[in-house]
Amino acid sequence: MDDVHRRIIKNNKQRLIEITNYYEMSKLLLKKKVFTETMISIIENENDDEHKRLDRLYDKLTKRGPLAFNILLEIFKEEKNDEALNFLTSSTVSAQTFTCPAVIEENRFLSLRETSNLNRQNSLITSINPNNEIRMKNDMNYINNNISSKEEDSSEATDGIGMSKKAKLKLQPFEKETFFQLEPNVEVKRAANFGTHPKLPVYSMKSRRRGVLFFVNIINFENSKTNRNGAHRDRENLVTLFRELGFTVFYYEDLTKIQLLELLNQLVDSTYIKNIDAFFLCIQTHGDLYDNQTIMEFSDGSREATEDVIAMFSNVLCPALVGKPKVFFFPFCRGKISDRFSNVYVKIETDGKPLNEMSQISVPKFSDILICYGTIPGFMTHRDIEFGSWYVRELCKVFAEHAYDIHIEDMLKLVGSNTMNYMDDKGRTQVASVESRGFNKLLFLNPKIYD
Repeated sequence: MDDVHRRIIKNNKQRLIEITNYYEMSKLLLKKKVFTETMISIIENENDDEHKRLDRLYDKLTKRGPLAFNILLEIFKEEKNDEALNFLTSSTVSAQTFTCPAVIEENRFLSLRETSNLNRQNSLITSINPNNEIRMKNDMNYINNNISSKEEDSSEATDGIGMSKKAKLKLQPFEKETFFQLEPNVEVKRAANFGTHPKLPVYSMKSRRRGVLFFVNIINFENSKTNRNGAHRDRENLVTLFRELGFTVFYYEDLTKIQLLELLNQLVDSTYIKNIDAFFLCIQTHGDLYDNQTIMEFSDGSREATEDVIAMFSNVLCPALVGKPKVFFFPFCRGKISDRFSNVYVKIETDGKPLNEMSQISVPKFSDILICYGTIPGFMTHRDIEFGSWYVRELCKVFAEHAYDIHIEDMLKLVGSNTMNYMDDKGRTQVASVESRGFNKLLFLNPKIYD
């Protein structure tokens, strides 16, 4: 939401509280996907008083993206709340700074240009050709789960391990020492020079602010029978790999969904991702496929779609990473089907539960994104209880050996090929998959060399 609309709501918040009902407003904002059920639950758990809940609701509304104000006006129009509609639209701020669908009833399509203050600084304005308009309701899907993290923490994490499910965690780099749990003498090879290609562009990977890895590893669940034994090996391997690649690493274990979303919001607003070359995110847990969406499970049994996490790093919601490569690893089950091939005898579990000042630029909502899955939709992934995830094990080995001279998409082909060579004693295997969304340059990680 731009600063003009934010000020209108804050300046009129007390009047809004007096003439609206919390239960009606929360239901309507939930219906229009401005808020999620998790966010509404947080508000209700914080306060019993209806006025205090309304106060928090309108505060959080100002952080729900560029179209939240217009949707609020639309709600008041539909509910015939003329009093609220009138004092919001007749504010002392010039009406030219926003477009109101409640005033222009037939205007059901709004461009992001119309919903942004063109003088706004410190955040990206996504500017789209006026003829290329976007439906407002669909646009809010990209804003889902953007929970504000600007509240005070009730407790701070010293590291990402062993935190209470009720604790509010503080975003800070992981500091514990780690080591490769792979074959002897595995180490990341130093690049001789920066990767290039004679015909294709490459992402810039030259600075000492090489990148960030945000890694969540759900090992222990409320139902201990579903604990992911062996997953601690993945922590050692992946954290060590990215440290040797020159990345700042954030690592957390056994998070709830709410804790994850709070940490991601802290990250999006933090200086850690300012002026970095690349961003990587990895979540390891149990997964499934529901309504054609890949779902991940958290330590308390709560669930979330991978798309909701990816959306938090869109160009709209995370302007600091516009034009930067963003790579997501989801090496968990996406269903319950076992892929089968031939026989190799290892001890196996599955990873699916049994059963600067910014200039105005034009950008698409999603670009420079690479999404890496440990398997294809509907199928399971596998994890050795002694050595960890098949996929993560091979990823770490391939990246350590080849990051110095091969770009990431070719390395992922090697990871997929190597992973497919694993079989368990029942003949089960897995086939990795990669999805590109505007990832139109080559990404060489250029380990251990800097400009």
